[in-house]
Amino acid sequence: METIPYEVVEATWQEVAGSSVEEMIEAQKRFIAQQPNIVEFVAALSEDLGEKVAELGIYLVHLIWRVFERAGRDPAKTVSLDQVLQAFDTRQTWLVQLARIAKDIPEAEIEATDLKLKLTQPYLVRRVFEVFTGETDPELSKQDRAYLCFIMLAVIDALDQ
Repeated sequence: METIPYEVVEATWQEVAGSSVEEMIEAQKRFIAQQPNIVEFVAALSEDLGEKVAELGIYLVHLIWRVFERAGRDPAKTVSLDQVLQAFDTRQTWLVQLARIAKDIPEAEIEATDLKLKLTQPYLVRRVFEVFTGETDPELSKQDRAYLCFIMLAVIDALDQ
């Protein structure tokens, strides 16, 4: 799909950050109603990680969905569970390939590989990465952050179909 502009990603991030509690609750209800499979997927994968991690995961997928909505993507189009699982499987394959390449290629050359081109929404992905690389709750381990980030990549891929 077409790349969502940086300005749309940032405007959505700011809009959500400035939302009242009531506005967030209403938007969250709308998201859950329109994307139950994404919510189920994220909840299932994050349930063993603890309540804070699960809450962050649901918040972030809601935010990602809002970016797609603001970009003019059809928010009423429900992503199927098969689409989410396929995106997750594809992203897992990508990660395994990246790990194999990382063993054989010096770090400075990894950016030159075709794998970096697999990030179809670079501005959105960068914004999600910033959540996990910036100051975070000390209760979130590096492993939890990496796993949630991986889940978010799969959700972006599923929504971008």
